[in-house]
Amino acid sequence: MILGVIGTTILIYGPVQVGNKKLDVHTLVYTSGSILLGFQFISFYIFSRAYAAIHGLWPGQEKFLYRFHKFFNLEKGILLGFVLFIAGLLLMVKSFLYWQQTRFGNLDPVVVLRWVIPSVVLLVLGVQVIVSFFYLSFLTIKSRK
Repeated sequence: MILGVIGTTILIYGPVQVGNKKLDVHTLVYTSGSILLGFQFISFYIFSRAYAAIHGLWPGQEKFLYRFHKFFNLEKGILLGFVLFIAGLLLMVKSFLYWQQTRFGNLDPVVVLRWVIPSVVLLVLGVQVIVSFFYLSFLTIKSRK
């Protein structure tokens, strides 16, 4: 995920020459996809660890849950997801305004994809963060027995 964030951040500003190879929007698609994939892996790790801690399957994990909830709670997760989603919407508006400048004609795909790809990633990631924090909050509710 970290390499995806670094690669995406670099490629948003333009192509990168590595030796005699040029990394461009095609690579941007893959680095952006790795951000989403990395988030899925991190979420699965946290969900699994929380489940194991709540149900006593992994002794000594109460400290993990306490620290995690100290820094990350449902409200912060919703706020983070909302901020990511809004950033995605802003990039979407930027690409729409660029299209409007061309009088809704043909677009330069290389230019537009530098805004559209990160926009989609931010929109999806924002929703994933919100849903993940809701799921985590349900997952960490202890059942009565």
